[in-house]
Amino acid sequence: MKTQLWLFIAFAMLIACNNEDKNSLEAKKTELVKLEKKADDLHFKIKELRAEIEKLDTANYQPETGKLVNIEPLEIKHFRHYIEMQGNAQSKENVLILPEASGVVKQILVSEGQNVSKGQTLIVIDDELITKQLDELKTQYELALTIFNKQQSLWEQNIGSEVQFLEAKNRKETLEKTIGRIESQLAKYRVQSPINGTVDEILINTGELASPGRQVIRVVNLEEIQIHADAPETYVGSIRKGDSVQVNFPAVNINRQAVILAVGQVINPINRTFGVDVKISNADKTLKANLMAILKVADYENKKALTVPTKWIQQDHNEDFVFVAVMEEGVKVARKQVIEKGRTYGGETEIISGLKAGDILITEGSRDITDGEFLRYAK
Repeated sequence: MKTQLWLFIAFAMLIACNNEDKNSLEAKKTELVKLEKKADDLHFKIKELRAEIEKLDTANYQPETGKLVNIEPLEIKHFRHYIEMQGNAQSKENVLILPEASGVVKQILVSEGQNVSKGQTLIVIDDELITKQLDELKTQYELALTIFNKQQSLWEQNIGSEVQFLEAKNRKETLEKTIGRIESQLAKYRVQSPINGTVDEILINTGELASPGRQVIRVVNLEEIQIHADAPETYVGSIRKGDSVQVNFPAVNINRQAVILAVGQVINPINRTFGVDVKISNADKTLKANLMAILKVADYENKKALTVPTKWIQQDHNEDFVFVAVMEEGVKVARKQVIEKGRTYGGETEIISGLKAGDILITEGSRDITDGEFLRYAK
């Protein structure tokens, strides 16, 4: 009986020692190493099995655990970087006309939008009083001319006095000068266009009083448009007279090609900009004065650039990177690729290093994956 009791106690102590060994730090580390090795072996076997299945069933197989993403093969492209400036379209000739005489508007001979030529009468101001005065002077002149002709005839025949002849001559010449002055004044009652162009605005109505200080009509010449824009001083060395420039008018969706007409030589101390002027032909008159214009001047280009959409570039620890899709042992895997960026324009970024043509960029879904993660995507 005592022997059995001692055997039982020894067995219990052995079990306690074993449990204590299993709960020790060294025992746990040993167990972890064993499990990690089993996990690595299992992971490798899974990869092999998936690769074998893909080879046998390429039409239908998609790894169940792969992250679904979109991809984009990278190609060599022609990349340009532009300097953009905003400006306004202005008519080279934009004239607000003021009458030279005062009076009530008698007639408006044109309408808004009508093409007019230089010297054409646009508005007639009531000239009744001055016309009557002119008519009276012309009547007096006819009499004075008749008297002068008779006195001249008599003087040539040595009949009559020299004083009578000179008085008749002076009367005629004085009336001629007065009539010329009145006719000149009468012309001021006709408001004429100083340029070839289009009537843009009529600022007075028939029956209203016109005066030399009141604007009555606007005429613009839209056959040529000039655009002025302000460029930041950082581009002083990048923008030159004669440079090609793309001009876009967003409101009317019109694009034109032009050259820079002039570049300002003074920096505005308030906003640190300098002026840039462009001239554009507008024979069809589709462009209007004061339209907003976007000027784009190319300051850099690379005809063999590798670019990626800027939105797929990520940052980590001051490094720029993207995710690319690679095949590893027959399985599609995401790999983090550190890159060096060049210039960015129009949503595209030039890649200086880190990628090459033919690499498969992960686009949609790239922000939800990790390095080494299995992938699914359309072939």
